[in-house]
Formats: sequence, structure tokens, C-alpha cells
Amino acid sequence: MMNRKRVIVDTDFINYMDRPNDGSGITILKKLISDLNLELIVHEFLYNKELMGNAFARHLKEEGLLTVITYEDFVEAEDESYYTQMFEDMYEFCNGRELNWGHKNYRTYQESRANLGEIHSIILAMFTGHDLFFSNDKGAKLLVDVKVNTGAFSISVKNVMDIFKEVAEMKSKCLTKNDFIILTKGDISRKDQIKEIKDLWHE
Repeated sequence: MMNRKRVIVDTDFINYMDRPNDGSGITILKKLISDLNLELIVHEFLYNKELMGNAFARHLKEEGLLTVITYEDFVEAEDESYYTQMFEDMYEFCNGRELNWGHKNYRTYQESRANLGEIHSIILAMFTGHDLFFSNDKGAKLLVDVKVNTGAFSISVKNVMDIFKEVAEMKSKCLTKNDFIILTKGDISRKDQIKEIKDLWHE
């Protein structure tokens, strides 16, 4: 079997795949993973803080569909200061103010609505070289464009509509148009994009 492409996912992406009330989100996600040959990975900050108690994420992990990457997996002792520097810099860019550390470090720092999940995920990408990030946060793309992307290394940020547009144009796939309709039902904010993807869909 061909090696799967590792993609970092954020909380919003996982929650979107859990939209169907009939529990079909797992099946739809499995088809998506198969069609795009993906391995989903998530930073431990998101899994332990933002996805704490999330039954869908826990199910994904138990089935081996979601791998949690811990700090110990990719941060060596000599990398601590660089991680701290990146965390401070990205925090200031995203929030328009300097980080007030107090007695905390990046591993324990918590603040709601401060884009911490996106910041940690992007730093994970920088450290590991994984260049694909699924995020519905509009600020994530701006952050990587300004703070990360260079000629040497770039991260591609895709939201759910980007992903399903790619699948829609594939001639051979497991995911069906009806799967897409079930997943996006009631998503008024993206109705124009959803219609465009439906019209593109190859069966």
C-alpha cells in the first residue's frame, strides 16, 4: 500500500466531520481518508484541551484514524527555546498583543479565543515538515502566509470546502455526492460553495 499523506487537522475540521445527526460522520470521514490517501494527525494540545470529552475525536483515535502527536514526539530539549520564540511571535500576530506569560510556558498556557490550537498546529508542521493543514479558521492561512511560507518550506492550509472540491473533481472515489449532501445539510454560511461543489461532482 502506498504511504499515506500525513495531514495535521484542527478542532474545527474534526467538529465539521461530526455534523450529521445520524452518526454517519465516521463513515464519511473514512471514505475521505481513503480517497485522498490520508493519515490524520493532531497536536496533543488540541486533543487534550480543545477536544477534551469529544466522543467523535475519541472514536477516531480508538479506531486508529487519528494519531495524537505529543511534544515528546517532536520537541527535543534544544528545541524548547525555538518553540517558545515561535509561540510568542505567532501569538502576537494573531491577537495583536504580546503574550503575558506569568509563570506558565507554552505547554501549559491556556487562553480562550486566542488561536492557540492553530498556533500549536502550525509549529508542529514547522518542526516535522508536514506541509498540509486542514483548518476552517480563516486566520490560519494568513498566519502561515505571513509567518511560515518561504521558498524553502510552505504549508498548504485547506478548509472543508477546499477538500471536498478536490474530491468532487476526482473521477474515481468512494465518497458520494449524497455523503456530501448529508455532511453539509444546514450549513447556510457556505451555501454558494456547497452548490458549486455539487455541480462539479463526478459520480
